[in-house]
Amino acid sequence: MNQSVEGPAEDTLHEVAGRSTATAALKRIQALDAEIKAFVHFVDAASLRPKSVGPLAGHTVGVKDVLHIDGMPTRAGSSIPAATPRSETAAVVSRLRRAGASVVGKTNTHEFAFGAVTPPTRNPRDLRRIPGGSSGGSAAAVAAGMVSLAVGTDTGGSIRLPAALCGVFGIRLRRATVAFDAGIPLAPSYDAVGLMAASLSDLVAACRAVDSAGAGSSDPTIGIPEIGERMDDHVGAAFQLGMDALPRCQAVRLPSFGAWFEPRMAIQMREALAVHRQAGWWPNHEDDYSLETRRNLTVAETIRDTDCNVARRELARLEDAVHEVLDRVDVVLTPTVPHCAPTYEEVAAMSDEGGRRHPIVSRLSIFTLPFSTHDLASLSVPVNVPDALPTGLQLVGRSEAAVLQAAKRLLDGLLAHPREATSPMQTDERS
Repeated sequence: MNQSVEGPAEDTLHEVAGRSTATAALKRIQALDAEIKAFVHFVDAASLRPKSVGPLAGHTVGVKDVLHIDGMPTRAGSSIPAATPRSETAAVVSRLRRAGASVVGKTNTHEFAFGAVTPPTRNPRDLRRIPGGSSGGSAAAVAAGMVSLAVGTDTGGSIRLPAALCGVFGIRLRRATVAFDAGIPLAPSYDAVGLMAASLSDLVAACRAVDSAGAGSSDPTIGIPEIGERMDDHVGAAFQLGMDALPRCQAVRLPSFGAWFEPRMAIQMREALAVHRQAGWWPNHEDDYSLETRRNLTVAETIRDTDCNVARRELARLEDAVHEVLDRVDVVLTPTVPHCAPTYEEVAAMSDEGGRRHPIVSRLSIFTLPFSTHDLASLSVPVNVPDALPTGLQLVGRSEAAVLQAAKRLLDGLLAHPREATSPMQTDERS
């Protein structure tokens, strides 16, 4: 029987924080984290005083360890950045705090957000499996019930992938909503911040706290592209249930999802190389990087300026195709990931196939990468098919309000199929 850690049911962390001390809440998190390994830094219990006012009062938050928080180090899943506390705080964290939320610590990330695994963090649904990445610690912390909210970053799917694999909600926010302003970047042209939650109502509350749920259609039109890529059977079943739950959808046409990968990686890897050179880390600390990150940066050195120019032109063509679709519909629905979370053993056995990145990256990000630009909001909604590991459906639009409204419609529709699909939801959710 597979090991798993279930999130709290009646005895939720939210309730614990309300009737117990912050110290007790932290003790519970630390006890669970011995197995999950979602956190890399905890706040001093004496300094954690949950606020009693504000729309997020009583909520606890984990923050991905690529974003700065005053008084805490930012190590980005690596031994290379200094362990000295930072003096600034990312805007998304400040806004959540002002709304009453309490930050309890930093969550683990794949080294420098440069991968899709997030070792050594474990997936709470099956401890043998990866949580996904690079915001795997944030997703695992929410899925295990250690926090009610988490902050992540997303360059090509790094919030949405682990959200889907761990069975929680995860939204990539637009740059106009809140910027990636204080942290260690991966690829600045594409880095975005976002939020994770166990329920849609909590996610909506957090989005409102960071000013991301503005005016939008109360009944967004939804487009569904043809999916030609191979998916696990349960992912296909979840996608079919999602389509059934959203009547009156329109068929739309997009380029092959795989067309984005090579041009995006050319730009993304060259930008990452520039970040690490500017910081003085590469190649000065080459031996201190993990094998995967070291290989990524070594490959990035072979990408020429002419390769990047060609890649930019191709990406412009592909992004125009997405916007042409979003001129016709408000939201596009796709699977979030094509496959369930592999085990760590399966990931280790994967061949690199001569590609620019570890194959797990291309296998998991094929549906998220096309929608990873600063002018789009994208949300992964958990949909659990019976007897299968968690998966998610992705909703993409030009505003957070549109995708949150579409998520509400999706969950309402899924309630009509209670024996076929489930999703973490509250019956009184309103977006």
